[in-house]
Amino acid sequence: MRAVIKGRKEMVEKLLESSDIKINNVNTSGSSALTLAVEGRNTRIVELLLARKDIDINQSSKDRETALILAAKYRRFDLAAMFVKHKNIAINRVDRLGETALFKAVYNRDLSISRLLVKNGNIDITQKNKNNHTALDIAMDMKVNDIVALLKKIG
Repeated sequence: MRAVIKGRKEMVEKLLESSDIKINNVNTSGSSALTLAVEGRNTRIVELLLARKDIDINQSSKDRETALILAAKYRRFDLAAMFVKHKNIAINRVDRLGETALFKAVYNRDLSISRLLVKNGNIDITQKNKNNHTALDIAMDMKVNDIVALLKKIG
């Protein structure tokens, strides 16, 4: 985990070559190597981890944030695009607030990530958070008109 946190790509490569590495283990804070790489905004390490067939792309932190949710939260379109392409992605996974990656994109007024998630085709725009609001409700309240139009178009 330390190699991921410090962004040491070469060290991560060496560790991943080890057959006994448990890639989906979590640290004491409940973060996996993948979620730490996203939080550290380290694209190269994310790519290395995603290349492993045993990676659990939907593993979540203690706050139930997946790598995709974190990518949307931190406005990392490049990472979100990698995750959406992954065959095992659970695009509608929710965090502890009942919010998907789409909610995070809306809060950030991020049309690019919102489009990416919608383009995936499996996005559930009827998902309500713990406050009983959908991403569309929030976009309308925040007056993010381009995202409102996008979500209404598919709704």
